[in-house]
Amino acid sequence: MAGYNPFPATMKLLNEKNIPYKVKWAVALNDSDELRKPEGLFWTTDWCKKQWRQYHWVQLYDNTYKTNNKNLAFFQIVALNYLGIAFSYAFGLINNE
Repeated sequence: MAGYNPFPATMKLLNEKNIPYKVKWAVALNDSDELRKPEGLFWTTDWCKKQWRQYHWVQLYDNTYKTNNKNLAFFQIVALNYLGIAFSYAFGLINNE
């Protein structure tokens, strides 16, 4: 991980691969500009977006109950194409259901 903690290492990997992502940060308890604890990380790819535009009528949401060291569970959104084959089109690490 080249000296990075797991969460920053994941963000670095997404940046290197030009994969768009969003981070949800915890609400600050005061007005300081300190970095806060991440509550969520969501990402997808261009291929996933294209598939979603074509086959959006069925959505399956799934997340694991086992969490990482930041208490974030893996989350994915799956859809079905015209052949009935499932494909993932969005992913995330979330702190709640």
